[in-house]
Amino acid sequence: MCDANSEISSILLGRGFQIIKGLGNKCFPSCYLVFHQVYQQNFVCKIISKKTQYENEVLALTTLDHPNIVRLYSHFEENGKYYMILEYCEGGTPESLIKNKVRPIQNKIVNITKQLVRVFKYIHSKRIAHHDIKPSNILFDKYGRIKIADFGLSGYYSTNESHYNVGSYGYLAPEQRTSHAFDPFLADIWSLGVTIYYMTCGLNPFIKQKNSYKYIIPMFVERSLAEVISGTLEEDPLKRLSLDKIEDILTARPKLTIPSHSWYNFNLSENIPVSPQGQKIRHGKSAILKA
Repeated sequence: MCDANSEISSILLGRGFQIIKGLGNKCFPSCYLVFHQVYQQNFVCKIISKKTQYENEVLALTTLDHPNIVRLYSHFEENGKYYMILEYCEGGTPESLIKNKVRPIQNKIVNITKQLVRVFKYIHSKRIAHHDIKPSNILFDKYGRIKIADFGLSGYYSTNESHYNVGSYGYLAPEQRTSHAFDPFLADIWSLGVTIYYMTCGLNPFIKQKNSYKYIIPMFVERSLAEVISGTLEEDPLKRLSLDKIEDILTARPKLTIPSHSWYNFNLSENIPVSPQGQKIRHGKSAILKA
């Protein structure tokens, strides 16, 4: 264990937690898998140095109560660091699975998207915008259920207007890259659309783009998912699909059985078209409607 962990280990031991391993950088992880000696249960200890992010996350997680949101069990400050004891989700994230070249079949993606829609309808109903929706902030518990995590950039809004331009590069809505006010809830829908695209296609279409929002939807993407992706990735926020409309599209989809092995290995070069030349692809919403 590196020196940076010695003080943290001592603080956690004083509260009954033993560090099992770091879940981030090997020497300076922001999260640890810990075991509570009394409860005989694993938890995650998340450590934050920025007070504002800590307060944002604690406020959100103590306000929200939903089966698809990671649970906060305890929080405290010691020696200038802010600690949160959180539910441990052992199933990884869409990002970690795809980095290991494992992608969900589309039936599973539809199921995940339905869960995402339900939980964000709840979050938004409480006037909270997440501001950092992305695959690494979606966790899977041991039963395969999703859990939304990392509310450090979240905000509470009494109106649908924000100047709070925060988030992760590649997931920011176009309007967040301006100096103008924007609707934080519609910006969340854009980030959700990029996340659905990532789960479906295995990459983020905007990660290498600065001021352009061009993307392609491969022909292997089923119609309902293609419609959701194109509808959430409208550059005009007022034209984006609402969460209710996304739910309607996926509910109207023919119900298919999700096999128990609903993840499969894939080769990015075989499944994701890099160039439009010679590829069967849909270019945005207009082409999808003609498909």
